[in-house]
Amino acid sequence: MHINFDQLATGVDQLKTRSFTRAEKDEFLNMAIIDLLNERAKISEENQEIVDELSPVTVPINLSGTNFIYGLPSDYFRALRVSVVACGKPINCKFVQHDDLGNSLSNATTAPDVQWGNILYTRIGNNIQLYTGNVQVGNIDLIYIRYPAIVSIGGYNDINGNPKQVVQCDLPLDLHNEVVRRAVRIAHTSVANPQYYQVSNAEVVQNK
Repeated sequence: MHINFDQLATGVDQLKTRSFTRAEKDEFLNMAIIDLLNERAKISEENQEIVDELSPVTVPINLSGTNFIYGLPSDYFRALRVSVVACGKPINCKFVQHDDLGNSLSNATTAPDVQWGNILYTRIGNNIQLYTGNVQVGNIDLIYIRYPAIVSIGGYNDINGNPKQVVQCDLPLDLHNEVVRRAVRIAHTSVANPQYYQVSNAEVVQNK
């Protein structure tokens, strides 16, 4: 990925003469991975292809809870799908941002209604909070993205003096080119508008 980053970056006018450190390249690639996963998660509720595409970094789990609150695993990053059996039928729950929750609960067209297959959920801290209109439900089935590996080319010390080892990207190979393209766009933005991306370029090369 780092080689592909270099090759693609040389084709961008503002980056042709810019030499990025290994720490910067690592940071750009990791930012791109997070950006890609967040984007995919937003469209995954009704899209099985996205769930299948991200299968190497997804985990299916059945969670029990109390008072509609379900604790999340420690490696949880983003939910792809939350479903529950209510009134004898499976229902895919709809994610609502916490800031929008009040409106969604009070609006007659979006309020929870199990009979119409409308159950909402949001994340509060390390928990998922389910909103069913006070209809009791049991466990939830959760498919979530775990935290991805933090990619590193290795061969340098970080700003705290810790040696960085080689860590490969654990996303599917089909997504690697997309990660690199996003990383180059982030690099371009960091050069054009450095206030938006504060990337540390401090590194101590172990073996020149």
